Amino acid sequence: MNALDRALVRAREIYFGDLSDELDAELGELLPSLIEAGYAREEPWGDSEDWFLWSFTDAGRKRADELDPDAEAG
Repeated sequence: MNALDRALVRAREIYFGDLSDELDAELGELLPSLIEAGYAREEPWGDSEDWFLWSFTDAGRKRADELDPDAEAG
């Protein structure tokens, strides 16, 4: 499994878990590469540049399912 695939699997684990400040920070480190790969996207939220909503793209969900077909689907 390459680094991008590991990031995708970890992001999905975080997505389905209980978010904490520590996990939020980890997710912040994972998202740039996932967005660049087309596996996730972000959209502005609110009035601050620091606030955004993110989600997996169809390609990201499909690849995550390929990597771990028994995981909870997103």
